[in-house]
Amino acid sequence: MGLFVGGFTLWVEKDVIGASGPEFAFTALQRVLIAGRALWFYLGKLLWPSPLMFIYPLWRVDPFPWLQLLFPAAALAAILLLWRGRGRLGAGR
Repeated sequence: MGLFVGGFTLWVEKDVIGASGPEFAFTALQRVLIAGRALWFYLGKLLWPSPLMFIYPLWRVDPFPWLQLLFPAAALAAILLLWRGRGRLGAGR
């Protein structure tokens, strides 16, 4: 089901909306950087929603300022910590 919905979303964004071209040509590393940054950005907006705006400024996605690699690394670390503590979390202890 997930593969079907993912494929449908890919089709809609590419063929119906027109999300294609050089501005959408990201490398795999750039996509990982965007995903890691987006996770922490929106989590931060949940905790402190200021300033809110309709369109946020574009992020500069460049792997060479190595600090950007901390976003996906921190996301992976958080996932691993939650996975490790899965027996204690929600167990009602």
